Amino acid sequence: MKLSIFAAVFFALLNVSAVAKDDDYYLKTNKSFDIYGAIFRELNKNYVLEIDPEALMANGIDGMLSNLDPYTVFMDPSESEDIDIIASGSYVGLGISVGNRDSMLTVTGVYDGYPARESGIRIGDRIYKIDNNVILFEKSDNIRKYTKGAPGTRVDLWLIRDGRADTLKYTITRREIEIKNISYYGLAASDIGYIKLDRFSRFSANEVKLALNELKNKYSIQGLIIDIRNNPGGLLDAAIGISELFLPEGSEIVTTRGRNGSDEIIYKSRSSVHDTTLPIAVLINENSASASEVLAGAIQDHDRGLILGRRSFGKGLVQSIIELPHKSNLKMTTARYYTPSGRCIQRLEYTGKNGDKQVREIISDSVFYTKNGRKVYESKGIMPDSVIEPADFYSDFTVKLARTTHIFNFANRVAAQYDTLPETFAVDKRLLAKFKEYLTLKKFIWEPPIIETANRLKAIADSTGATREAVRLIGRLEKALAKDKKDPFELNFDELKKLLEFEIKSRFMAEPDLVKYSIANDINIRTSVNLLKTDKYKNLLTTGSNAGSRMN
Repeated sequence: MKLSIFAAVFFALLNVSAVAKDDDYYLKTNKSFDIYGAIFRELNKNYVLEIDPEALMANGIDGMLSNLDPYTVFMDPSESEDIDIIASGSYVGLGISVGNRDSMLTVTGVYDGYPARESGIRIGDRIYKIDNNVILFEKSDNIRKYTKGAPGTRVDLWLIRDGRADTLKYTITRREIEIKNISYYGLAASDIGYIKLDRFSRFSANEVKLALNELKNKYSIQGLIIDIRNNPGGLLDAAIGISELFLPEGSEIVTTRGRNGSDEIIYKSRSSVHDTTLPIAVLINENSASASEVLAGAIQDHDRGLILGRRSFGKGLVQSIIELPHKSNLKMTTARYYTPSGRCIQRLEYTGKNGDKQVREIISDSVFYTKNGRKVYESKGIMPDSVIEPADFYSDFTVKLARTTHIFNFANRVAAQYDTLPETFAVDKRLLAKFKEYLTLKKFIWEPPIIETANRLKAIADSTGATREAVRLIGRLEKALAKDKKDPFELNFDELKKLLEFEIKSRFMAEPDLVKYSIANDINIRTSVNLLKTDKYKNLLTTGSNAGSRMN
């Protein structure tokens, strides 16, 4: 096992050498490997301190990959388990999802019917320690190595719950967790179906097919919303399988091309069982990536449905898993993918030498066209056909507040007061006043845009030597605005009430119930319903409409 990683790199480089067409490239490869191997041997043999050869080689691999894209990574046997999870659709664990909030490892989801929820763990809990490992400030990607284990084994968790003085200890028995790709499906309106798709794994296409059939047979839906907001992607095959449900047989879905355009593979719909007429709205945002963008791009380029929300992440790269010796793997970017119109939506370029990696946005003015002749663009992610920004529907005050973690953290404090949330719970003006006090303690500062503009105007006047009369007029304007300044909490009570109630209730409600609860207040879903029910849906899909237009 000592030389496992060394052997992995040896075989990987031999493969590169075998396919190299250029003699100079072949010589450079072997020369580099000779030098690398010589340094490795000398360090292990003669360095003043004893070196772990596996650790040394791991550092060497990190160096090799440091200037490449962030998706090309070496995976040791413990990390390679993630591949099996995607392939099998299940894993052994606790039934939670985690993220980093205020730099702390925080529970962001608790799955219904599994050990974590049964034990009382909630969204918002900070994971202080697992067994003997303090992990509060670790990255969320590291959580699996602490929670994995054999079914039936136990793990101790110490959690910090905002509003509680002491840490909470839970002893949880690991269990096999089935990954649910769809967290909820049902009706968004009387005749509009809704599917919340959270990931693209082995069984995603079949789950969407079953959900779609039930919605059509049970409710006779006249339109469908597919929600892939915050869906980071997954298996390419899953995105292709879902696209096949809505595109005619033979329709191009995506094309992948390797280095210099080699190894081109064109994926087309092979399914004869599909629905090519049901009006569709696909919801995306800046966290919709990879397989999500494959699906959205296929739907958009064939003018099969509308894409709504905010611009997607922009990941147009395809990774392949290369098996290495000793149960290790190399996840390597091997191709770019192209939507049916021919565009690659990859937004970022990764370059650099000697550990100096640079990341920049790709600039391109190339125009492509959908089936109906609408303009779409490459290197920009997927641009929605209609952009729906929070600022279009919420006040500046609410938008600024929602971009902080204050609502999330205050909800933790309120939820900590209850073992179970009363059915009659609602945010009232008294609770809002406490929220206002909390924000004051957290030094949240809010100035209406017009006052911020007046302050900047005064600063400009002071720095440029404006006349006394000008300075005096600006001063009068500031005083008038200050006198007219209204309490933003009073003005935006209804908006804040909805946001706070959702966050607080999310600590107690099962995920399907929470999604169902949120539908009525979700601007993106409401907008989608309205479009699917009007002629504007067809108008936006006709020739001459430009992808990326704003909602009016």
